[in-house]
Amino acid sequence: MRELKNSELETVSGAGFFADAGTALGRSIGAIVDAIGGKGSNSGVQAGTTIGKSIGEAVEVGLGIFSSLFGGLFGKK
Repeated sequence: MRELKNSELETVSGAGFFADAGTALGRSIGAIVDAIGGKGSNSGVQAGTTIGKSIGEAVEVGLGIFSSLFGGLFGKK
């Protein structure tokens, strides 16, 4: 049996959910900031999107580490 590539593993495990959710939340908050600022720029949307995606990716990495650590302790592979 062969090992899965990272891209295959991400597809199987549903990876990206938290990054996608963080991106959407950050984009929404950035849009609100831009609307309040009234300058007509998308800098708030861009910053919010980047920050939200980064937070979501950090959560995914943390969950992956947590899962592999405790999965290894309890015999799950």
